[in-house]
Amino acid sequence: MTTSNDTYPQVAAIVSDILSVIDTMETVPPLADDMLESVKIRCGKIPEQIQSNRIKIAVVGVIKSGKSTLINAMTGKEVVKRGAGVVTAVTTRIRKGKKNRAVLFLKSWDDINQTLKNVLEMFPQDDTSSLNVNPETFDLRRKKDQDFLKQVYGKLVQAFPVTDQGIRPETLVIRNALQGYDTCKDLVGADREQLVFEGRQFSDHKLFTGDAANAFYVADACLELFGKTLDSRVELADCQGADSTDPGQLSRVVTYLQQANLIVYCISSRTGLRRSDMRFLKIIQGMGLLENILFVNNCDLSEHETLDDLLASEQNTRQELSFLLASPELYSFSALMRLFCAMEKKLSRRNRKRLALWQEDPVMTSWCNENAERFDARLSGLLSRRHHRLLVSNHLERLFHMCTALENKARLFLDGLNATGDDREQTRKKIARIKDNVKQLETIVKNAVPGAVAGLTRELEADLDNAFAKDAGRIRKKMVAFVNQTPLDTSLYQNRLKELGIKKILYLMFQDFRRSLDLFVMTDILPDIHTLAARQEDRIQSYFQSLLDTYRIDLSKISLAPGQSEDTNIQFQMAAHQPALDRFVDVQAIKKILGLTLPDITMMPRYSGRIQTHALTGLGITFVTRFFRALVDKQQSFSLNSGFDVAARRIKKQTLQGIDPQIEQFHLRLKNQYFMPLIRAVTRDVTDKIHERFSLYRSLDMDLDETRAVDQAKKQAQQEKVTGMVTQLQQIRRDILGLKEADVH
Repeated sequence: MTTSNDTYPQVAAIVSDILSVIDTMETVPPLADDMLESVKIRCGKIPEQIQSNRIKIAVVGVIKSGKSTLINAMTGKEVVKRGAGVVTAVTTRIRKGKKNRAVLFLKSWDDINQTLKNVLEMFPQDDTSSLNVNPETFDLRRKKDQDFLKQVYGKLVQAFPVTDQGIRPETLVIRNALQGYDTCKDLVGADREQLVFEGRQFSDHKLFTGDAANAFYVADACLELFGKTLDSRVELADCQGADSTDPGQLSRVVTYLQQANLIVYCISSRTGLRRSDMRFLKIIQGMGLLENILFVNNCDLSEHETLDDLLASEQNTRQELSFLLASPELYSFSALMRLFCAMEKKLSRRNRKRLALWQEDPVMTSWCNENAERFDARLSGLLSRRHHRLLVSNHLERLFHMCTALENKARLFLDGLNATGDDREQTRKKIARIKDNVKQLETIVKNAVPGAVAGLTRELEADLDNAFAKDAGRIRKKMVAFVNQTPLDTSLYQNRLKELGIKKILYLMFQDFRRSLDLFVMTDILPDIHTLAARQEDRIQSYFQSLLDTYRIDLSKISLAPGQSEDTNIQFQMAAHQPALDRFVDVQAIKKILGLTLPDITMMPRYSGRIQTHALTGLGITFVTRFFRALVDKQQSFSLNSGFDVAARRIKKQTLQGIDPQIEQFHLRLKNQYFMPLIRAVTRDVTDKIHERFSLYRSLDMDLDETRAVDQAKKQAQQEKVTGMVTQLQQIRRDILGLKEADVH
């Protein structure tokens, strides 16, 4: 996937032009000083800072929608594993690199064991009592615990076979942990270790990223690709299926979406939108991300006999999407055909035949190719805008202010060079005022800014605490309502009582209820959390922008010598763009660059062994009571309905008791892991900008006496040189404003 990359070279050229002016300034003694060198260093770092960050594109969709195939088509290579079944086992990030290199970040043993402890919770221990293993202290590295897990897996497979909804998530987790253990046991450590594949071994990463068992041990995967097919500004992410029955996996996909700048959503033309698609799109809508989404109707050419059939499929999908978006951007093409065309020389004989068969229908293939080109053009345009907005715009503002400061410095020198008599005295007074302002600003920056920042931080913390107090009430009300209103249909389990036993039935009830609760949190609580976060981010933006405005130094308004005026056109341009040029605080950009995401909001109910005992006690009393009643009254039917109802109520009661502390813990994580790092980052950004403005202002100071001693011939040469600098700097500012205008349009 290659895209237009026009902005960066233009910014790099602007930086080069400014550095050239600074080099010239350094040849004029009164202009050369330490602050000029400081501006030179800051200016020179900007291209590297722009290139060090990337626009993130998340490729998402349900299982078998063609996500991995689309990723491969966008890169022109078989980068990630594709094929039948669930292939993408871990979110895989793909970037441009100097060589083909895969870096896998493995989970720690604590991560792995905690996942398995969650799965083992409420499993009847007496079924594996011969091993004498406590699930709460479970450690997969112990042979005894491995044997325990194997027995649990065997009982789960026997008790809960595959249904139309697939294998139960807890069963899959245990299976993957067991099957991947021998491969990964010597790779995993106490901390998160790295596994690197490069050169000829690069494709070996698929043994982990495309294998569910080994991927269980992987926390994150990053692939670096050599070549021209991938834009250096971009990171693609091949995400796991959004219809996973495991809420934990869904949560990991959502976490990446928070970092993403764009979303490409894959829909299979063979199946159209499914219920799981709509559920996941509702989550994306709740996160406020639908405006950043492109839809790909991934055409399965073997399923559509004619173009009319394919167009009908597209129209149905478009109509269904319109319930979420007024004008969804939907592009229909075959990702697999695009991949085969890109790799035609490397295709197997079978795949060459498939490609030739598709190309026998020129109408269908031409239509798909046109749509693919439209998709590329739209994606390229969005990337340029996002790249400019996130990574370039802020630097353009800094460069504009640097140019203004340098130009005013040059103009002051010209004032001193040309001044005689009263004019020289006026210029001297102007420079004296600048020196006084410098001293005042130095005191402000040194003393007032840290105090102001500390005050703002305290105020923001108080606002957060108040917001959390209100938010806790809303979340609690929703969760209590869900727990109370969600039925635990015991009839689903009773007919298996004889074969499974009471304790396994309770485990089944508990796991199903916990999964329902996790999904409810993802679909109904997550949007509330994002609303709260957005509101607080706006506060942070507003507070720190006010702080920056308090110490604002408008370099463009420093008076020039009488009779001197700037180009009228640039004055008008500056006036039009001044609000944007002064809007330095950008919380969203800072958040994206830092990769900050909301902490995991999965609020799992936690149960001690006590809940199982209590549930069984209630069930046992009911069992005995009903049993003896049935003996006395032969006409009375014997059922365990009420006993299971008691167990269900006990599970719900324990869940309700855990809601408040879990909400409190989540808010604590939200504050410490999200908002406080964000506030610290914005603080650093604003403080640096205040210091930068101050240093630019201080660079206007100069020794007027140095200009008096210059002889006439040298004075004329310096005047021509510095006047040329002013002209150059005005042109640079026009170029910067031109880029700003291009961004607007």
